[in-house]
Amino acid sequence: MTFLNRSSGDLRLSTSTTLEPNGALVYGLVACTHLVILLLLYSQTYSFDYVYFDDAEYVLENSAVRAGLTPDGVKWAFTSFHMSNWHPLTWLSHMLDVSLFGIDPGWAHLHNIALHGINSLLVYAVLLKYSKNWWKACVLSLVFLVHPLHVESVAWIAERKDLLCAFFFLLGLLLYDSYRARPGKLLYTLVFLVYVLALMAKPMAVTFPVVLLILDFFVYPKCFQTAPASRVKIDYYQAILEKLPLFGLSAASCVVTIIAQDTGHALAYLEKHSLTARWRTATNAYLIYLRQFLFPVDLAAFYPLPESKSLANLLFPGFALLILVALAAMFASVLPLIAAGLYFYLATLIPVIGLVQVGGQAHADRYMYLPSVGLLVMCIYLIPSKGKKHFELCSVLALFFISYLMMVSYWQISYWENRHSLFSRVLDVTGPNYRAYTHLGGYYLDRGMLEEARRQSRAAVALKPESPVAYRLMGHIVLSEGKLQAAERFYYLALAKGDYSAELQNNLGIVLAEQGRIAEGIKALEKALQIEPTMPKAQLNLQLYRRRTIQKDSL
Repeated sequence: MTFLNRSSGDLRLSTSTTLEPNGALVYGLVACTHLVILLLLYSQTYSFDYVYFDDAEYVLENSAVRAGLTPDGVKWAFTSFHMSNWHPLTWLSHMLDVSLFGIDPGWAHLHNIALHGINSLLVYAVLLKYSKNWWKACVLSLVFLVHPLHVESVAWIAERKDLLCAFFFLLGLLLYDSYRARPGKLLYTLVFLVYVLALMAKPMAVTFPVVLLILDFFVYPKCFQTAPASRVKIDYYQAILEKLPLFGLSAASCVVTIIAQDTGHALAYLEKHSLTARWRTATNAYLIYLRQFLFPVDLAAFYPLPESKSLANLLFPGFALLILVALAAMFASVLPLIAAGLYFYLATLIPVIGLVQVGGQAHADRYMYLPSVGLLVMCIYLIPSKGKKHFELCSVLALFFISYLMMVSYWQISYWENRHSLFSRVLDVTGPNYRAYTHLGGYYLDRGMLEEARRQSRAAVALKPESPVAYRLMGHIVLSEGKLQAAERFYYLALAKGDYSAELQNNLGIVLAEQGRIAEGIKALEKALQIEPTMPKAQLNLQLYRRRTIQKDSL
């Protein structure tokens, strides 16, 4: 299928980027600059610990991952809905780390750093295509590299999926640019395969074909014209028709993701979060992300859902977004990259904006890793080309802004050193936060500081009594003191509040079995392994109590 009017001469519009005569040197300098800044910021993470914020489930207590790359592990990666997701490529990536370096968090952090550095260069290549100016592309890709909103995706080992997904998504944009220049089955197949890999890393990539259509409608026919006489026209119907195989992949990924999330009880249903509440969360999040992109202060690992239910809070963000969309459409003929970038940003956030509520967060920094590329596309117009008016002034301001982002990022990265520093920071930013209290309680429990752990768990219950996590934590605390009956009461209370975790069933199994109710304990342990088949503790405990049953029967 061909979209382009071949009578217009040379069709390689998007790749005819004008560089300085020493183009290879420019590329080398850009790459070296990115590398140096990347290491200045993120090398500190090599000494960081796991933060136990999904890290246990992804690596530390995941027997399939801890075994490294094995045939059984590969099979599990492709057939498991562990952590309420289907992302086999992410699991294989963690397995590769373990095979090469064990569970040392330092090497896992270096893997994340390398992926982020590569992604920043891919962003440079994408922006170079759209701007046709190496300086603009360099400045904006450095913003991507150093932006504090991206710290969460890079410094958090369990968020490897974000980096892998972005890598293939960005690679797909570059391949699609080549395809648009010279349409052919080979390039289309490569775009298709890269999209498959992006979905296998993180299903957030489902909007990829939508982004391609946005580029078709706004970028390619408007921004890459060699001359007014050689205007390129696109058959929009044909453009949509051609994306149908990609949309088919998106639909399949959505179905699999919903099944995975439902299996893990991760979806919040309408009885708990009404459509009105979801609309409020989504529209507010869009504006919050824009503010954080420009003024990245007070960032945290967990933002609780807002309590405000005012009419203004419901209507104003939606109206503001409609105005932005309308203005972008009105000026699309003269400022097409504004429309393309804004719609890129809006589209790529749809899977995680809160319309289908997953988890208890209002928004998350990691969700901006890919959508920020759309905002960077919009910013292309803010940087004048070399020799244009205000070039020197804008360049100085851009360098100051990058320096400011680097300073904020360096501080933000330092908070990810361990669980205590991370969630203490969450409390500093958000104020009372039940998720922070439970994580800090777990941190103190691991170190035997039971009274401090108890204080944190009580604070979590007082703040959000309907949350089961704090009751589970209380059960862990009294279990560590040998109070089996009290632990059982707390675990059943957590279960009544809707705790579907394997950890709860594992500890409940221990409590029941240690009280002599071994059959009940084995049943709970079997349920833990149904929820999380790779949980080593549950596997060992089940073997232990089954042996006890056999010994008891033999006496």
